[in-house]
Amino acid sequence: MLTPTKHGDLQKNAIVIASELLSLLGKKNYNIDELYRKVSSKRTLPLDIFNDALVFLYLIEAIELKESTIYSIV
Repeated sequence: MLTPTKHGDLQKNAIVIASELLSLLGKKNYNIDELYRKVSSKRTLPLDIFNDALVFLYLIEAIELKESTIYSIV
């Protein structure tokens, strides 16, 4: 679920993860595996939430995928 609630953990919210992904991608381009390892090294992050965050960023056209590398376009 993307919308935060008072009962949800903000550290595992897809929108919060998406903002962290965007800040990482602003500094360097990553492939999907590298990006997941980088983000999940700081916290326990389920793969489905990471995937939701990537899909969210792709749908709002904040990231682009070329030749298995993710680029920030904002």
